[in-house]
Amino acid sequence: MKVSTLLAAGAVALGMLSFAAQAQDDPQKFWQTLSPEAQAALRDQWEGMSPEEQQDWVQHQKDRRAAFESMSPEEQARIKNHREQRREEWASMSPEEREQSIADYKQKKADVQARWDSMSDAEKDAWLQHREERNEAIREKTPEERQQLKENLEKRKEAQDHATSQ
Repeated sequence: MKVSTLLAAGAVALGMLSFAAQAQDDPQKFWQTLSPEAQAALRDQWEGMSPEEQQDWVQHQKDRRAAFESMSPEEQARIKNHREQRREEWASMSPEEREQSIADYKQKKADVQARWDSMSDAEKDAWLQHREERNEAIREKTPEERQQLKENLEKRKEAQDHATSQ
């Protein structure tokens, strides 16, 4: 996945997560706590959700915030630094690069959804089980081992991006 694609997703997610700590049980009250910029970024998605989906989304953001707060100060600092780097990268992009990043993100999302929709229930269950096992194995690794995995993944993604851009 291109860095610009990740930046588009990250920019919206960062805005959502920063306001999640203020989320209240009423999704409409939550919506009112968002800045105009965050509302603009989320409007189409938010308006397409049922009240139950909005409530689930708010709860998910609260859970993410709680998970972040349960991390060690070092891990929180690492995540904050990463977010800041992503913000700076996004801010340095031209409007055309941002548009392309958003378009790439939407296309990737549509591709993933199409793949998911094409899977049988058994395939979906197997995939979810594999993901949970993989995540558990990652959680059991030391921070250094996790960092090495992350670096290796970034190198593979860069190589894929380079191959697809030629």
